[in-house]
Amino acid sequence: MNSVWFLVFLPLIAFLIGISFMGIGTRIVARIQRRYGPPLIQPFIDVIKLLSKDSISYGWVFDMGVWMALAGAALVVYFVPFADNIVLSGKADVVVLMYILAIAPLGMALGTAQAKNPYASIGISRALMLMLGYDLPLVMVILGIITYTGSASFADILSAQQGGIGNWYIFRLPLFAIVYFWVMIAEMGKHPFDVLIAPSEIASGPMVEFSGKYLGYLFIYMALHYYAACALFVNFFMGGAATFIEFYLKMFSVFFVLICISAVMARTTTQRAVYMYWTKPVVLAFIGWLAYLGWRIF
Repeated sequence: MNSVWFLVFLPLIAFLIGISFMGIGTRIVARIQRRYGPPLIQPFIDVIKLLSKDSISYGWVFDMGVWMALAGAALVVYFVPFADNIVLSGKADVVVLMYILAIAPLGMALGTAQAKNPYASIGISRALMLMLGYDLPLVMVILGIITYTGSASFADILSAQQGGIGNWYIFRLPLFAIVYFWVMIAEMGKHPFDVLIAPSEIASGPMVEFSGKYLGYLFIYMALHYYAACALFVNFFMGGAATFIEFYLKMFSVFFVLICISAVMARTTTQRAVYMYWTKPVVLAFIGWLAYLGWRIF
C-alpha cells in the first residue's frame, strides 16, 4: 500500500506511535521507582502547549538546525518499513538509511553552535563522541545482516525472515541482535547513556536554548526517533509485521524491555561509554561474524 494518503499520513502515524511510547515510558519508569507518574498523554499535551508559544531565535543557522533535525527524522520514517508497507524501496535501502540517520544529529549540532551556549556545546560534543563510539558496532551489525541476507534491501531482509518465528534474525543472528539493542539504548538517549542531556550536569545540553515552537518541534523529532529505532529493530530482527496491530505490539515489546533496563541503570560518563562500545559490543559482533563464517564454511 503506497497510496498518496498513506505517504501523507505516515509521519503523523509515526509521531503518534512515538509520542505514545514517550508517555508510556515515563509511566513505566515511575512505577519501577514506586511513583505514580504523569498522565500517559502528558507528552502530547506538552507538544500542543509548546507549539502555541513563541520561540527565541539566534539566527537563520539556528532555525535551519531545528528544521534539519525534524526533516531528517521524517525522512527516516519513509525508509523504515511500516508493517507490510515499504514506502521507499530499492536495492540499497539499509545503506542509504545509515547516511540519512546522520542528518538529524548534524542539524542539532548546527543549531546549538549558533546559540553559543556552553551547556549546549558540551551536550553536542558528548552526543557526537557517543555516536563515534556506537557507530563501529552498529556498522558491524548492519554489514553482518546485509552479508547474511545477501542484499541491502529491506524487502529481501524481511522476506528472508518469513516462514515462522524460527527464521527471525533475533534467533538466527542472536549476537547481532544483542549488539544492535545495546546500540539502541544510546541512540535513544536512555540510561546509562543519556550523557548528552544530563539535566543535573549540563541543564539538558542541546535542549537548553530551544524554547516555544522550536522545543515542540524537537519533541516531535524525538517521537519520530523513538518510532524509527523500535521499528528498525522489528524489521531487522523480528521479521517485520503483516498488520499494524502486530507491528505496534512488536515495537512496544522492544521498547518495554529497553525502558525497563534503562530505569534501573545509572548514568555513565562519555569516556566510559565510548570505551565500552569499542570493546564489549565490538567483541560480540566479531564473534557473530566468526559464527556466520563458520556456518558458511562447514
